[in-house]
Amino acid sequence: MRPGGGPPRAPPRRAGLHPPPHADVLVVAGRAEHLPWCEGVLYIAPRDAAPALWLPTTQRPQLPLDLLQRALERRHRPSPLLMLREPAQLMPLHRALPASDELIAQIRARWQD
Repeated sequence: MRPGGGPPRAPPRRAGLHPPPHADVLVVAGRAEHLPWCEGVLYIAPRDAAPALWLPTTQRPQLPLDLLQRALERRHRPSPLLMLREPAQLMPLHRALPASDELIAQIRARWQD
């Protein structure tokens, strides 16, 4: 039982999701089984050859990934980093926070303005 009575609540579907703050792109990081499947969404993931470099799962740069990761790490700290082709952006992912009710409300307000 939870305080106030009633059965305990199941954790929300967003448990395990972590959206890092960003002004232009909405990114939600989490384990594959926690992510919803949505038509038209760009899915990203790190690669074995460059675990600190996150890329769209449908794209692969022409450069060797380990060399690209090392070059980016020299110029852009901290990591991990997300590299997007469209819109062309390099985005740090280290500040991802758990998707709490308050954080979701902040994101919703930001994107509805």
